[in-house]
Amino acid sequence: MEFALYGVYRLWGIGRFIAATLCNPREWGEVFARPLMVVVHRFMGPGELQTELGRQRLKACVFKLPVGGEMVSMCEVNATNLRRQLNQRGADRLVASHRE
Repeated sequence: MEFALYGVYRLWGIGRFIAATLCNPREWGEVFARPLMVVVHRFMGPGELQTELGRQRLKACVFKLPVGGEMVSMCEVNATNLRRQLNQRGADRLVASHRE
């Protein structure tokens, strides 16, 4: 019961805050909008990398990271054992530096 009453109390406070804010636009200050861009990228799987289209996409890929001195497509890193190797290398480095 106490939890429910606290919830009602919080909602009442939030409602009062919103009403006070919306009813007094002079206190808003400068109103502006900032752009936000969200990109969702679907990486190719191991099967897709073996197709002709997959190989063409790997050649054209611009989302690459350095692995062993060469730039490797992120799809290739995710679809092969490279990600596990990189994660293990990073974990080993963190553990080694922590011990020193």
